[in-house]
Amino acid sequence: KDGSTMPVEIHARIIDLGDRRLILSVARDISERKSASKEIARLASFPQLNPNPVLEVDHAGDITFANPAAYKIARLKGLQDEKSFLPADLDAILQAAGKKGERQFYREVEVKGTVFAAHIHFAPQFQVFRIFLLDITDRKRVEETLRKEKTLSDTIFNSLPGVLYFIDDTGRFRRWNSNFEEVTGYTGADFAKLTALDLFEGEDKTLIDQAIQEVFLRGENTAEANLLLKNGRKIPYFFTGRR
Repeated sequence: KDGSTMPVEIHARIIDLGDRRLILSVARDISERKSASKEIARLASFPQLNPNPVLEVDHAGDITFANPAAYKIARLKGLQDEKSFLPADLDAILQAAGKKGERQFYREVEVKGTVFAAHIHFAPQFQVFRIFLLDITDRKRVEETLRKEKTLSDTIFNSLPGVLYFIDDTGRFRRWNSNFEEVTGYTGADFAKLTALDLFEGEDKTLIDQAIQEVFLRGENTAEANLLLKNGRKIPYFFTGRR
């Protein structure tokens, strides 16, 4: 009456009424059903439009859904199917969800030179596992490069002669070479509790304290003092400090 429209579902049948043939029609308002269908379609578009592989597997480990990106990447890499995207220990994951009640898992899956981060979520209401994959190949390369650089830095640092250590403005040790532990007899756990001044006594402690302050103020300083070892012995050292 007001000119608005609404979706309806019409069921019609022909009936004979005496010598008259009529059409009986029943109309049902399906506004809510249409709205629900649109919402389902909207939500379904998320995995469909995701540029990264999205998979769903059942408790048997069979793939029940793969989005277009999964198919596309599988074809580009010459894979026969999308099972290559599944973690090698998928069976263990399925069992962990069933016996231990775990719901979320993380794995890294390598597929022909490409490393994917696989975020796996168990959806108990559907008894399926959703797997969301993200290409992290570049990140892994950077991490490996940084690891190698750190290893090289540590090797060079520990191969330097004499004792070498870094302290902050409170005198706490931040880093030291292996020779420092060998000479003093202190371990890494010890250095975590000590300050630089704890390795000196009497006038030497006062001298080193002043020298450290000068380094943080001026940028550089030198001093001669007796280094106190863990066993109580003292060794004379010439210290050079730089900020």
